[in-house]
Amino acid sequence: MHELLYLFKLRIQENTKALEHGKKYLEAANKSGKVHFIQLAYHVLGWLHLQIYLNSSAKQELLLEKAKQWCERSLTYLSKHALDIDCDKE
Repeated sequence: MHELLYLFKLRIQENTKALEHGKKYLEAANKSGKVHFIQLAYHVLGWLHLQIYLNSSAKQELLLEKAKQWCERSLTYLSKHALDIDCDKE
């Protein structure tokens, strides 16, 4: 039982770290001002939330909601900045 609890806590820590890294990537992307990095960061955060949901036995619907919100932000940003992204030579 203690082993299961340990594994559960470890998984939560890994998920938290993954989301922290995703948010740091978004911060760095925003600081860079590079539109392709910003759009990708939104996408990555949505993907991270989805993966955590899929890999979790708890299946928390909040994770799906957040994944959807980040993907919607990504699509909204993409629709506003598609030309800028296409013209960016980097």
